[in-house]
Amino acid sequence: MIPWGTSKASERIIAGTDMSRVKKTRRDNFGKYLAWFLAERPAGITLPFTELPEGVCPLFFPLIFEEEGKREIVHARMKERGITTYPWWDRFHPAVPWDEYPDAVYLKKHLFGLPVHQDLEPAMIERVLTEFADLMQH
Repeated sequence: MIPWGTSKASERIIAGTDMSRVKKTRRDNFGKYLAWFLAERPAGITLPFTELPEGVCPLFFPLIFEEEGKREIVHARMKERGITTYPWWDRFHPAVPWDEYPDAVYLKKHLFGLPVHQDLEPAMIERVLTEFADLMQH
């Protein structure tokens, strides 16, 4: 049997991390994106969430690109500009009968995430939004 568990290095990182700060910063970053998207309303994008429920610590800021293939283009262009984004959940496991789950297939082809990581400074969130807006205009 393999002894799966947390490594000592991971335990030290976790012990030295202020989880309340992580959660607050990620929520704040999510809020900055949300305010921008609600104000700007870029065409071709749906927001799956227009509020962040109390207690939730987001992994990323989700968007749904209505046009299939657009998220891959935006992901590649943002990467060229030095910004990590997430064409989330983009692989199809061959054992899953995907034709039985059209909603999941849609999300796998259209869901995209912007970074909310706790180490992002406000200036970086502004840069992400500036670069994103620029790409959406072209």
